[in-house]
Amino acid sequence: MTSSMTPSLLVSAAGTLVLTLVYGRLFARDRERYLGIWALSWLTDLLALGLLLATVVVQEWPVALVARKVLSVISSCLLVWGLHVFLDQETPTFRGVLAFLARHTPKLCLVASIICSAWLVSAAVLGLSAPFLSVPSLALQAVACTWAGIMVLRRPRTQDLGTRLTGWVLIAWGIYKAGYSSLQSMMWLAPWADPLASSLRFVVAIGMLLIYFQYKRASLSERERLYRSLFEQTNVAMLLRGRDNRFVDVNPRACELLGYTRHQLLGTNVSDVLGHEAPSLAQHLVESAQEGLTEQPFQVTCAHPDGETLSLEASVRPIRGREDGLTMVLLHDVSLRKGLDRVLQEREGTLRALYEEAPNPIWAMDETGRLIDANRAALEFLGCGRSELLGKEFWDCLTAGGLKRHEPERVGFLSGGTLKTEYLANGTTKALVVKVVPCTRSDRTVVYAIGQDITKRRRAEKALRRAHEELERRVEERTAELKRSRRQLGHLVREGTAQLSMASAKLQQEVAERRRVEAKLRQAEEQVRGFIETADDIVCFRGLNGSLVLLNSAITRTTGFAAGEFVDNPDLWRDILHPDDLQAVMKCLSSPPENDAHIEMEYRLRTRRGAWRWIRSRMVPAKDAAGRFIGYNCIDRDITELKRAEQALRRSEQRYKALFDNAGDAVLIHSLEGRLLAANRVACQWLGYSEEELLLMTLTAIESPEYADVAQERMEELRHRAHAISKTTYVRRDGVTVPTETNSRIIDYDQSRVVLTIARDVSQRRHWDTQLRQAQKMEAMGRLAEGVARHFSNPLIVIDGYSKFLLRELEPEDRLHDHAREIYKAGKVARDLTGQLVAFSRCQTQELRVVDLNKLLQEMGDTLRRIVGEHISLEMKLRGNLGRVRADAAQIEQVVKNLVANARDAMPTGGTLTLETRNVELGEATDGSSASVKPGRYALLVVSDTGQGMPPEVQERIFEPFFTTKAKGKGTGLGLSTVYGIAKQHGGHIDFHSELGQGTTFEIYLPRVDTPLAARGPVEQAEAPRGGGEPILVVEDDEGVRTFG
Repeated sequence: MTSSMTPSLLVSAAGTLVLTLVYGRLFARDRERYLGIWALSWLTDLLALGLLLATVVVQEWPVALVARKVLSVISSCLLVWGLHVFLDQETPTFRGVLAFLARHTPKLCLVASIICSAWLVSAAVLGLSAPFLSVPSLALQAVACTWAGIMVLRRPRTQDLGTRLTGWVLIAWGIYKAGYSSLQSMMWLAPWADPLASSLRFVVAIGMLLIYFQYKRASLSERERLYRSLFEQTNVAMLLRGRDNRFVDVNPRACELLGYTRHQLLGTNVSDVLGHEAPSLAQHLVESAQEGLTEQPFQVTCAHPDGETLSLEASVRPIRGREDGLTMVLLHDVSLRKGLDRVLQEREGTLRALYEEAPNPIWAMDETGRLIDANRAALEFLGCGRSELLGKEFWDCLTAGGLKRHEPERVGFLSGGTLKTEYLANGTTKALVVKVVPCTRSDRTVVYAIGQDITKRRRAEKALRRAHEELERRVEERTAELKRSRRQLGHLVREGTAQLSMASAKLQQEVAERRRVEAKLRQAEEQVRGFIETADDIVCFRGLNGSLVLLNSAITRTTGFAAGEFVDNPDLWRDILHPDDLQAVMKCLSSPPENDAHIEMEYRLRTRRGAWRWIRSRMVPAKDAAGRFIGYNCIDRDITELKRAEQALRRSEQRYKALFDNAGDAVLIHSLEGRLLAANRVACQWLGYSEEELLLMTLTAIESPEYADVAQERMEELRHRAHAISKTTYVRRDGVTVPTETNSRIIDYDQSRVVLTIARDVSQRRHWDTQLRQAQKMEAMGRLAEGVARHFSNPLIVIDGYSKFLLRELEPEDRLHDHAREIYKAGKVARDLTGQLVAFSRCQTQELRVVDLNKLLQEMGDTLRRIVGEHISLEMKLRGNLGRVRADAAQIEQVVKNLVANARDAMPTGGTLTLETRNVELGEATDGSSASVKPGRYALLVVSDTGQGMPPEVQERIFEPFFTTKAKGKGTGLGLSTVYGIAKQHGGHIDFHSELGQGTTFEIYLPRVDTPLAARGPVEQAEAPRGGGEPILVVEDDEGVRTFG
């Protein structure tokens, strides 16, 4: 090598150093393994370039030559290995041998590097020639670069130009390595061989950087889509807040929770959006922006726009790694959790109150037996305070004042069971029964000991034993007395043996009879007792204070309390009595009834589970032997289900009564003979009778006699099919007949077969059907008139044109001039008729502009007065602030003139013609008068006269073309047809009312607009163009018109 290559090598070394630093910096930042391998590849390449520079300075240095070859091989293998690690994330699509090479690329690179390095060292030691050193190294580098290019080109992701160029440059680099010896032998190319290698090296390095950055960009895009999907679909409300305290992004859950749309939240200030609904949240967010962020959650309330108040848990968290001050606001709806906490607290408070107010002593202890709680009755029983008791062992507290110690029962005491003991408290001995119940919770086991003070029962038992002992003592004393008497009377016995035997036999007979009677009494008593015990009702004796002395087991099934509990605690029955019933029940029990009458009353009892049961009690007064009133013998029955059934029945009756009265149609219930049994409110309002009056009538009284046959057929059909639909007429109280459609069905009512009839007023529907038929007929006539007008327009153009030509060509004194003038007049009449037909068909051209009807009528005032004449009074009632309409002024004038002319003809002897305007707003039509008018704002023009009026047969055909009531030749029959067509073409409506002898009123509805009136300037009269012999293009499909043109 020559020194002339030194600058090129220095530039290559500098570039390789830059690449090494770039890849090293990327590896330090991203910690990707393939970046580190590539950095090592370029570092070894840099060392190889350094050794190449050394060989330039020192011409003969075999060690440097071998080391450079080894480093070049290692650099190429590291390049391929790094590409394999990088592309292993995308698994290039290879098959066969290529797939095997792709899977084992790292191992093959390592083996090839070792073999090549060993070969180079061995060749150098053996002193082989240069080709033996260069060829294996270059061949391995060529294979490595070519294989790297193939892996890049087979990359499965979308290929762009940079990726393809990098792959082909790697293959070109491999080809260059393979033909390096041949290039060196070419004199003209040898100087450019190393610069070419450096260029290929740099292109490969930059291409690999581009591939890496493309991969990172795709990964970031995919990760961004993933995070965006999580952001949009999470159930947690998320709001991104900027440094200026404005929202820059929100997810759908936040919009749903706060009741705003995404558009309303984005870019708005926190205080502006949440200051009203959630002031505490808005204030906290503002303070967190001013004083620093806190990730501790806090509780706020938010008023939703639909009126619901939500409880939210909010937290503000910074977005790590950003310098624009973005923070994330997280909102959780905890309304349900707070509601559950509140319910649990209320339930816990209720249970705590029951625990504290329980009449029996209750102790709570842990698994070791140490007391952790006790209720009020337990403290009163032991006679100590709560602070003195807690923390001590329950067994020690129980035996501290006990007269007996139960050491054997202490074993297994906490696992459950029952213990009877005696306790000495405040100098008083108390008998106690303790039942132990262990309760296992999620985190610990709590053992409850429930005690029952049986001191009174023990005292009663002791008193009973003492009485029994006293009775036995007295029996023994009487027995001793009898023995003494027997010895004294022994001689009497011997003397009266015969009498005694007889008396003894009789006594034995009486004793046997008595025993038999006692046995029957006991059997009867047991039967009665068994009957009472098995009865479903509560059988008891109730004292004057409400205490239950004797009662059966039905009390347990009803209330959940055992019968013994009522005997031991006389106040228990009063305690479970409903507070609203307590005063009335106790008043009844405390006073004897008059004449020893039986008493029935109803009250409510609270069961052990807290539910209320309805009881119906039948009480018979009881008296003692002296005849004093001592209480009641009672039979109590649980009627809770009966009460519920009664309430359900009442609700059902109310519901069906509401449906019956609020039905939209008249509903009648009548017998098969026609007698009315029930009528709803609509039927009463419709027929004009009260409900009481209707129930005194029959169906024939409200049905028109003309439909008697229909009623008979309806009843026959009901008897055969139990259902009938008919059309009839009902007569109201004022005599007005109403067309009716009835739907009748036989039903069961009050245990009898009756008829349910639903009647519907169809007069309005008939009116609408008539209007629909009239509109369809006018629509068909309009299409016919349009066709006739269009077919007649072309011949009329020819007639009118040629008649004008004749009048211009003929002299006035010519006899044919008069004939031509008559032809022109006839054509003009036909042309006017055609124009009216076009107006009726709503196809004529309009010049629409905003018009003030009041001003238009005022301008037409003189013209209208000339039309009506002096014998008719013309009045104008023009309402101020009349709305403007968009209309063709000429057509509106034509409408007014036609109506005024018709009104004039209807008043030959004089009268009054009134023109009136006003604003109206129409909603949905509720009657037949304006059923075809669309709801909206209208300007109403009313033309009314005091003339003769029209009969019904004329009113049905009033808008038909060519229909007229005038004498022949006096009218065309197109005046009102034209008015009808113009009104419809303006999007309005025309209606009329007429009665014979009362006059006629026409109403024209025109839609109002809010557009201001257009300024009308002076009309410039344009001078007609003067022809100069220019040709005129006539486009017409009619041959006659074209010929005329």
